[in-house]
Amino acid sequence: MLIIMELMSEGTLDQFVQQQKKEGKFDLHTVLKLAKDITMGLIELHQQGIIHRDIKPANILLWIDDNDLHAKLSGMGIIAFSVGKSNSSRFWNLSYCGCKHHDDWHWNNNM
Repeated sequence: MLIIMELMSEGTLDQFVQQQKKEGKFDLHTVLKLAKDITMGLIELHQQGIIHRDIKPANILLWIDDNDLHAKLSGMGIIAFSVGKSNSSRFWNLSYCGCKHHDDWHWNNNM
């Protein structure tokens, strides 16, 4: 088995914030760019019916591309799936729900 992953060369958002505090600087453009990347990632997950459930600076990975800092969500170990579109939607965490419930999730229609 071979697992290939992207290199997130700048570490985590937690590490970035600590470094910025030490240096006494926060660039507004960079902060807004990272906030946009994080928000867009959450929107994409929610559109797919996925609830992250563990958003924290240590679960946001950073990298530089074209001299611009970017963010991606990580730490997807305790995600939940939303089944349904109403206020009474059910939520499944596949690592905890029994096999019979997997049939309730319509993978082809929602992923």
